[in-house]
Amino acid sequence: MTFAELSRPVQILRLQADALMILEQYPIKVARVRCISHNFNTIFRVDTTNGLKFALRINVNSRRPMPALKAEIAWLEALRKDTDLVVPQTIPRRDGGLISSFFSNTLGRDTVAVLFSWLSGQDLGLNGIFARCCVLVADFITVILQNHGNEISTAARNSA
Repeated sequence: MTFAELSRPVQILRLQADALMILEQYPIKVARVRCISHNFNTIFRVDTTNGLKFALRINVNSRRPMPALKAEIAWLEALRKDTDLVVPQTIPRRDGGLISSFFSNTLGRDTVAVLFSWLSGQDLGLNGIFARCCVLVADFITVILQNHGNEISTAARNSA
């Protein structure tokens, strides 16, 4: 039976087993792992024995090449350093790597996962006027991020 043929709960349960395997690579002691999003990618909230929280993203449907994933992580780090935006920090594995590549028996193929710091806050949902405001804010932030990305790209070309 393929991954797509599995029920949603079974998909999540099997990906949770992958998540536990991946988390062994990190210098944390896992107390609890629970799925918070299972759509294009699957995101698990990771609670540790010392009270820290993380978000583990498993690329379920995304098959972006490694250079694109590395660029995403570099961009997040640049946004953290260069702006006032609150973005997650990528958490390194014990060996210092930021992207975990692994064969997922669940998916039947190689895939990747990344562990991020947890961003606290309340899920406000996406309905009514709030959703319309989110679209406007997202459009505004997209312009800011595109400008920031252009600056990084120009700086990288100039330093090469």
